Formats: sequence, structure tokens, C-alpha cells
Amino acid sequence: MLQPLNIAVDSLVASAVPDLTTHADAEDLRLGVFSAFESPTAIAERLKAFKPDIILVDSVWLVLAALLESLTKVSGLTKTRRVVGSKAVDDVLKIQAAHRGMVDVVNLNNSAPKVIEHLKHVHNGDSSLANDELWKRVPRPT
Repeated sequence: MLQPLNIAVDSLVASAVPDLTTHADAEDLRLGVFSAFESPTAIAERLKAFKPDIILVDSVWLVLAALLESLTKVSGLTKTRRVVGSKAVDDVLKIQAAHRGMVDVVNLNNSAPKVIEHLKHVHNGDSSLANDELWKRVPRPT
């Protein structure tokens, strides 16, 4: 039996796509919600306990991207993919996401099943932006 895909979602994304938690009840998928307003220590503890394969955060986390990266490292999540979700996906968001080490951008205007399907593709190494010329040109942090 395959391990389920663990996706950690911040509370801002969960409130933007309310059906996300109900559509995530499947054998191959586990979804955990953490409060975006908890202390960094509490968030790190939740992430460490849940061990997500993907962390989906609201675009406000782009300002706190260094903190998110630090929290994943402290939690021992070196292979966890960080994805930003927003209801307004444009070139500026794509550039900000790339500069801050996010692997993909998810449009939260999509239905919950489409968001989940998008995240499954991200887990498999596919990025919706892989063929986006703008995304290819943006240098990634090392």
C-alpha cells in the first residue's frame, strides 16, 4: 500500500477554499490545517508531527518565506515542497514565489478537487509553470 500524500495547509488557504478539507478525505491523501497566526514554535511542532510532503500557504507567507523555510528545516522537512496559493495569480506573484523558493503557484479560485489534483502533480514533480517562460527566467535562491 502506498503512503498517503500529506498536505499541510495554512488556515488562510483553508478559509479561501472551504471545501478543501472535505474533498481531501481519501485513502491516498491526508490534509492537515495549521493556523497561520500561531507562534513559529507551534507551527514547527505541528509540521514536525504531521510530516507533510507539500505545504500550501497563502500569498501573505511570501513576506515570511524565510521563516517558512526555517520552520521546515527545524522540523526536519528537507524534501517538503512549498507552494503558494492565491485568488489572484499573475506574473508578479509568480516572480515573488520563484524568488522565495516556492515550487509552484496554485490558483485558489479553482474548485477544491482541482486544487488537490494540482497538488498531486506538484508532488510528482510537475509544475504548472514548468513551461512558463517567465518562470524559467527567474533565478532561484541557492
